[in-house]
Amino acid sequence: MEKPRKRHEERRFMFLDFATCGCCGFSITGERQVKKSGLQFEYYRCTYKNKRQPCTERTYVRAERFAAEVQRNVELVSLPDEWKERFLARIETWEGEDSGARKERAEKLKTELAVLKAKLDRVNGAFADGDLDMQEFRELKNPLVERKIELDGQIANLQDAKANWIEPLKEWILEANTGVKLVSDQNWPEMKATLRKVGLNRLLRDQTLTVTFKKPWDLLAKTNFAARERVQKNSLGSQHTLMCAREDSNLHYHSTPSLISISLEKYKFRHPKTRLYSLTFVLTMFRMASVWRHPKSKYWSACWTERGRRMKRSTKETDRKKAMQTAVSLEKAAVMAERGALTEASARNILADIFQTSTGQRLNFYTVRAWFDYWLLQVEEGRAAGSYTRYQSVSNRFLGFLGERSESGIETIRPDEIASFRASEVESGRGATTANANVKTLGVAFGLAKRHGIITTDPTKALTPLRKTQKGGGKEPFTMEEVKALVAEGNNGDKEWKTLILCAFYLGGRLQTMATLRWSNIDLAKKTASFRERKTGLAMTIPLHPTLESHLLSLTAPDADAPLMPRIAAMPSSGRSGRSEQFKKLMARAGVTAAKLQDGKGAGHDVYSKSFHSLRRSFVTEQANAGVDIDIRKKLAGHASDEMSEHYTSRDIATLRKGIDSLPNL
Repeated sequence: MEKPRKRHEERRFMFLDFATCGCCGFSITGERQVKKSGLQFEYYRCTYKNKRQPCTERTYVRAERFAAEVQRNVELVSLPDEWKERFLARIETWEGEDSGARKERAEKLKTELAVLKAKLDRVNGAFADGDLDMQEFRELKNPLVERKIELDGQIANLQDAKANWIEPLKEWILEANTGVKLVSDQNWPEMKATLRKVGLNRLLRDQTLTVTFKKPWDLLAKTNFAARERVQKNSLGSQHTLMCAREDSNLHYHSTPSLISISLEKYKFRHPKTRLYSLTFVLTMFRMASVWRHPKSKYWSACWTERGRRMKRSTKETDRKKAMQTAVSLEKAAVMAERGALTEASARNILADIFQTSTGQRLNFYTVRAWFDYWLLQVEEGRAAGSYTRYQSVSNRFLGFLGERSESGIETIRPDEIASFRASEVESGRGATTANANVKTLGVAFGLAKRHGIITTDPTKALTPLRKTQKGGGKEPFTMEEVKALVAEGNNGDKEWKTLILCAFYLGGRLQTMATLRWSNIDLAKKTASFRERKTGLAMTIPLHPTLESHLLSLTAPDADAPLMPRIAAMPSSGRSGRSEQFKKLMARAGVTAAKLQDGKGAGHDVYSKSFHSLRRSFVTEQANAGVDIDIRKKLAGHASDEMSEHYTSRDIATLRKGIDSLPNL
C-alpha cells in the first residue's frame, strides 16, 4: 500500500504578478519565511532572471511595506471627500448657468434661419423664372446671404459652448473619490485593480513602488498630498488652499477666494470632449497666470506655466488689466494644448479674445464655406453672369469635395488638398485644361483672402499646372477655303448663320457676344461695330470690313434695338439645341472636318481641333500672316498680352518660308 503524498498548501501572495523590478525590468516574485517560533514573514524581490542585464537590486521588501506603497499610490490618485463635495457643488452651478438662455437663443436663431432660407429660395426661384433682373436679384439676395452667414456663425458658437462636458467631469470626480473608501476598507484587490487601470510601469526599487499614471490621473497624482490633507482639516478658505496646493515656486500671483470664481469662469472651455479635458479644467486652477513688468519698461509681460516651465512673453500693453486678460488667455491655450484638447475653433476663439482685448475690435475668422460665400457675393457684383455661374459651380464642387473640412478655417487648407481636388476633377472626366482653370478659379478666392489678410499664403500657388493630355497639335484656325465653305453653307439655309460667321470672322468676337449683337451696335455711317465682350467686359470698337459692310447693308433692320440675328439670339447657349452644337452640324454639312483631341468621359465632353472659336483664331492668324503689327492685332482681338495674341496665331507655310528666305546665303 502506497504512502499518501503530502499535500502542499497553495501559497498565495497578495502582490504577485503586480509589479516589475525597477532595475532590470523582470517580474517581482514573493517568498514566505517561517521562523522557529512559527511566525511567518512575506517578502518580495526580483526574480534575477535577466541574463543580459545583471540586476543590482538586492533589497527584499516586506509585504507590509509593499502594501503601504500600494496604499500611498492609490491615495495619490484619490480625490478627498472635501474636494469632491466642493467640485460637485461648483459643477451644479455651472450646469445651471445660462443653459436655458442659451437654448432659447439658439432656437430663435434657428427659426430666423429657416425663414431666411425660405426667402432665399423664393428670390432664387424668381430670378430663375425671369421675374427679376440681375440688379434686382443682387439687391434682394446679398443682404439675405450676409445675414445667413452671420446666423450660421452665431448658432455654431452657441452649440460650441453647449458641448457636453458636465457628465464626464462628474463621473471622473466620483470615480476618483472611490479610492478614499478603498484605502479606509483596506481593500487590497480593488486597490491593485485601480492602479492597473490608472497606471502603467509599476516599478519596485529601493523598497519604493513608482507608477506612471495615465492622463488625466497624472495631474491628480502630481498634486501635493500634504496640502490635500490640510484642505480636509481647514474648511475655511479651502478653495484658496486648493488653489495653492500645487508645488510651484514660480507663482507670482495668488487669488483670493472671491477671485477664484472669476478665474473659473475664464477657464470654462468650450470644447471639452473627454474626461482628460474636464480634469484639466479643474486642476489648472493650481497654476495661475500672472503679469510682470520690468522696472525700466512700460510694457507688461504675461507669465504662465507650460509643460512644467514658466513662460514669459511681452504683451506690448501698458494697461495691466488688458495684459492680465491676455495672460489668462495664453495660460488657457497652453493648458488645452498640453492636454491635447486645443481644437481649431477654441484656438481661434482664444486668439480673437486677445485681439479684442488689445484693439477693442473682434477678430474675424472665416470657415472655407463662409469665405467662399462671401467671395461669390463679391464676384456677383463685378463679373458677368456666365463667369459667376462658372465660379459658383467650381465653388460648390470644391466645398462638396472637402465635406466636413469645409467648416474648418480657410487658413487650414493645404496645397495637397487643392491637388486632390484637381485630381478628382480629372477623374470625373474633365480635361487637364479645365482642371487647371478650376484651380485658377479657386486661386481667385484664396487671392482675395490673402489680400484681406485672412490667410498668409495662397495654397493654389504651390501647384504646377497639369500637362494637357490632348492628342494632335491642339486648337486650329479655319483655312480661308473652310471659311468660304461655311459662309456658303450658311447662305443655303438659315441666312442668319451667314451673318454670324461673317461677324465672327471680321470682328473677332466670341460666340455669345456675336450671337447677341443688336443693330444699335452697328454704325453704318461711321462703318464701325461697337460691343462689349461678355467674358472680359472690355469695350470694343472694330472698323467694318467692306465684305461685312456690304452684307449688313443687304439686311433690313426692324428697329435700332432689334437683334441682328433674332433666331440665333433666342437659342440657348448650351445643350443639344444650343448654338455650339448647331454650328457643329453646319460644319458637317459644309464638309469641314476637325480632329478629335480628347474623348469626353463622365462630366467631360469631346474636344475637337476646330469649333466656332476657330473663327476668332482665323481673325488673328490672317492678320499676322498679312504682316499686321502685333499691337494692332492685340487691340482688335482684345488681348492683354503678346503671349495670348501669339497663342491665337498660326503662321501659314508661306509666311514661314518668307522668314527662311530672308536668311543670307553662305
